[in-house]
Amino acid sequence: MQYVINRMAGKQNPEIGRIVVDSENYRERKHDRLVDDAWAMAQEAKRRRKPVVSEPLSAFDRRIIHTTLHDDAHVTTRSLGDGEFKRVQVMPAPRG
Repeated sequence: MQYVINRMAGKQNPEIGRIVVDSENYRERKHDRLVDDAWAMAQEAKRRRKPVVSEPLSAFDRRIIHTTLHDDAHVTTRSLGDGEFKRVQVMPAPRG
């Protein structure tokens, strides 16, 4: 819907900025859910001492996971797969 609105508005007025559609704080709730998921995956990876893999995510969503866990010295992250919707793998950091 946001894409269509931006296309229509851009045709009417090429100087108009980008329009963001956010119904009932969807974006903020989604961000908060992804942050919670990232911490849960990190805890699981640390507890099990094995990698944990997310569901397929968009590049924007993967970035939230990576940046959330960036400063956690006990885990590392990487993207897996090909195409637009890759997965994030959270791995326990090597000991020592």
